[in-house]
Amino acid sequence: MKKSNCKKNTEKTVVLRDDENFVRSIDELKAEDIPVLAEKRKSGKRRKLLNFLPTVFIVLCAAVFLVCAVLIVRNLIDKQRGEEIYNEAAEGITPITIGNNRSSEDKGEAVVMGLYDRISAFVGGEDLSTAENAYDLDLASIKASISALRERSSDVVGWIYAENTRINYPLMRSSSGNDDYYLTHTYTGEYRAVGSIYMVSDCDPKLDNNFNTLIYGHNVVNGSMFHDVYEFFRDEEVFNNNLIYIYTLDGAYIYKPFAVYQTTSDYNYIQTSFWNENEFLSFVKDVRSNSVWASDQQISSGDTIITLSTCTNGGVRGTGRYALHAKLIAFTE
Repeated sequence: MKKSNCKKNTEKTVVLRDDENFVRSIDELKAEDIPVLAEKRKSGKRRKLLNFLPTVFIVLCAAVFLVCAVLIVRNLIDKQRGEEIYNEAAEGITPITIGNNRSSEDKGEAVVMGLYDRISAFVGGEDLSTAENAYDLDLASIKASISALRERSSDVVGWIYAENTRINYPLMRSSSGNDDYYLTHTYTGEYRAVGSIYMVSDCDPKLDNNFNTLIYGHNVVNGSMFHDVYEFFRDEEVFNNNLIYIYTLDGAYIYKPFAVYQTTSDYNYIQTSFWNENEFLSFVKDVRSNSVWASDQQISSGDTIITLSTCTNGGVRGTGRYALHAKLIAFTE
């Protein structure tokens, strides 16, 4: 058998494409050609990576969008459920407002005798027993509603209402001392982002025992909870002409705003404990100096106030706050 004359070709051929499109064997390659090959290989890898990056970016954007959409929907459902809970609670509460500066149309069919009317009537010796009985019946109805709410939660201390706003909610106070609890829980104990309106546990449930009763609530963008604290800041007419009512089993407390301003969480407008009257009056003078609107109310020894605090939904790391201070001007059992 003849051997084939074909020899195994051990010569390697390398194809090098450059601007002149030539082909050379490995023996013909010059030293300067080797870096060119390496660079072209790197360039090819970079092109593949660059072609892949848009796909990765699109996938990431889609994932972020999907997560955000889910969170937004959950948040809307959460707020809706929270609003339903508080609307149910409000069905048994009909706030009583001062009567002598409200028309019968504003108050509906029954003209309720207000606290100022009752006080002035007693001073003048007038017989207004019918009006007084009507007022007392309404207050008794509110107290009965508060008692019913307390059957669901013993942390319910009363009801807070601000005229011509959507502030109309149960007022909570944590019996365990965990004030953060009501940042994320309704008065029924359900976990909801809207939380509750609550006074800090350092304060006495009997409001006139406190120098300053501090009350918190979220600024919910749909207008609920303490969103309308902003209205006192935005509108001088709202600030001057609307009162704040807190009903408890002790009776009805009526407050008139004297200062409102925008601040941050590191400002000590939330102070509730004072060594004496002088320290308290110094605090009042300080917060009053911040107010965007002027008030002629005089606050002296023996007076008590409330402070409503809510977020501005802005500021560095969410530290912006609206603070509204109001003086107790009347109380009835």
